[in-house]
Amino acid sequence: MVFLKNSLQQDKDPLEFWKENEAVYPLLSKFAKKFLGSPATSLASESMFSTARDIFSYRRMRIRARKAEMILFLNRTLPLINYRY
Repeated sequence: MVFLKNSLQQDKDPLEFWKENEAVYPLLSKFAKKFLGSPATSLASESMFSTARDIFSYRRMRIRARKAEMILFLNRTLPLINYRY
């Protein structure tokens, strides 16, 4: 178990703590900043809802939830693996 020198008080910002202790724990600080930071925008979720809206358009009202979920998954995943269609 790792014990940190200047332990974090409950009322202190965790990111501030890691900024102050960056020299002491450089690797741990890097990961803490990466995973404690919140995204600046909600673009990914807005994009997902937009795609879902296109799938559940008035013309495709009869599509089942499972198939719509598969379409959304493929829509997001195929570009990540550089699949050309």
